[in-house]
Formats: sequence, structure tokens, C-alpha cells
Amino acid sequence: MNPAVCAVCGTTAAQEADRGGPQGAWVQFADHEGAEASGLGHPEGLAYFCAAHRAAAQALAPHPCAEAVALLRAQHPQPRQAPAAPPPAGRRWWQFWRT
Repeated sequence: MNPAVCAVCGTTAAQEADRGGPQGAWVQFADHEGAEASGLGHPEGLAYFCAAHRAAAQALAPHPCAEAVALLRAQHPQPRQAPAAPPPAGRRWWQFWRT
């Protein structure tokens, strides 16, 4: 079983619990197969969504899981992390000892 991490934004259930307020939920999609059918591992067609994305995911429940997650990610793009700052100008190790 996969951990409870939102398939859209990556928010964990633990983060939501720490904040208090509404909680996310597991959503079963059209291609859902129970745990008995899949044996070990995560069941097909089951994904966790945070409170912010839960209602939209439940509205897409008649679709296959991969298709629904792709639609949700397109509707709710996440901000990209800014690239790291360039390293400082190179100095030789002995230059650190000079003032």
C-alpha cells in the first residue's frame, strides 16, 4: 500500500493532521481492483488526495486513475522550484587564509 500522499500536490496526510482542519481521502476510480485482486502492493485505481483536491478527484471517479490524475495535475499546476543560485566565484584553498 502506498503512503497517503496527495497525487496532485504531494501533501501528506500527516501534514494535514498537523495543520488541523479538513483531511484528505482515498478515492476509488473506475479501474479500481480490491486488495484481494492485486495481492501484494498498492491496489490499482486507488489514489490519495488532500482536502484541497479531494472534491475534484471524486468528481473524476468514473475515469481511470491515471487519466484522472493527469487531468487534475493539468488543472492544478504546482509552482516549480526556483533553480539553485550559482556557486560563488572559485577561490583556491590557500586564498581562504588570507584576509
